[in-house]
Amino acid sequence: MKNFIEKMEKIDVKKVITPELLKAKEDYEKATGKKLRWGHMTRGPATIATSLLGTTNLCMLLMDEPELMDEFFEILKEKLVEYIKNLRSYCEVEYNGIAINDDNCFLFSPKLYERYCAPILESLFKNFAPRKEDTRYQHSDSNMQHLIPILNELGVNSVNFGPEIHPATIRKLMPHALIYGQMPPFVLRNGSAEEIIEYVKRDMQVLKEDGNFIETPAGSVASGTPLENIKIYMWAVQEFGKI
Repeated sequence: MKNFIEKMEKIDVKKVITPELLKAKEDYEKATGKKLRWGHMTRGPATIATSLLGTTNLCMLLMDEPELMDEFFEILKEKLVEYIKNLRSYCEVEYNGIAINDDNCFLFSPKLYERYCAPILESLFKNFAPRKEDTRYQHSDSNMQHLIPILNELGVNSVNFGPEIHPATIRKLMPHALIYGQMPPFVLRNGSAEEIIEYVKRDMQVLKEDGNFIETPAGSVASGTPLENIKIYMWAVQEFGKI
């Protein structure tokens, strides 16, 4: 692990952007008329750590080598900020914050999350979402309800959480956040019309009145979702989302 950390320290993030990648970016923007926004979204620290170390290895290291993991996450914080700054330097667009996708954050207890992951979010927000009006978005498909109070304290103001978390719970723990959700993707794919409608009605009953809510799946639209189910979903939102 020590050798791995030393390798991380030596990574030159500027080499990520190759001439071939820049050419592809230029070709895409000319063909579509759209500007790419490199660095507007990133995987979160927990998910990056599981990708680099493996999920089981990460959990064991957190328990057995806490000081070594302090080093690992400190370097990850520095490299991630440097990497995003480098990506953004190639894009002539306006940024209004940062989005973080961290499905695997549920693996961390509140104590471990505060020690290892929260400092990285603090650094990301300081560098890329310092203003009150900037977006500080967090997505996680997992049941990470135990971490929501920490995210609220960090100033996360826009969220899309896993389908096992009730919208009333999110609103209670994050009274001011913009909530995207909470249709379970597999209900949308496999459920009956009645089940889909009932979930929309639940979301609307809990969140519609505060006006800080966008009805979407809690995650994404699962592969194989029938078009008919999506039509039912859209109808239900139109029908029960009226104020």
